Amino acid sequence: ASGSRPQVTAVRFSPPRIALHPWGCFRLGRRMSGSRADFFFMAQIAEQAERWDDMREYMSRVANVGQPLEVFERNMLSLAFKESVNARRSALRELRNYVGAAPRVEQYQAKLQAELGEVCSSLIGLLPGLIDMADPSDVEAKGFYM
Repeated sequence: ASGSRPQVTAVRFSPPRIALHPWGCFRLGRRMSGSRADFFFMAQIAEQAERWDDMREYMSRVANVGQPLEVFERNMLSLAFKESVNARRSALRELRNYVGAAPRVEQYQAKLQAELGEVCSSLIGLLPGLIDMADPSDVEAKGFYM
């Protein structure tokens, strides 16, 4: 019939999977398996979301894979731990204003101090393995971990 509309078929749009390249740029890629690349990718996502504890966990997994860390991976590991520690230190500084106001504040302060100790202990626990895996001729890596 004249004047009738043409039939429209629905097209399902599927966006390409985007993966962050280890050097921080985007690339189109296939889905990664549960591997070092997955952990690094998730660390980059956690960094963008400013989820420092998640980033720290993912970078710890990258470090525990059993391969020496590249420069950009060492920098990500450093950033994850630095920001995780800084968040707790900042909270502890803020709590100084309220110490003595209520027993709950001191309990909360003790909780933050314990978390800070756990974060530092986990990094100290990673270091011997990272130092051992580093290439002996890579002076920069050895210096980074010291």
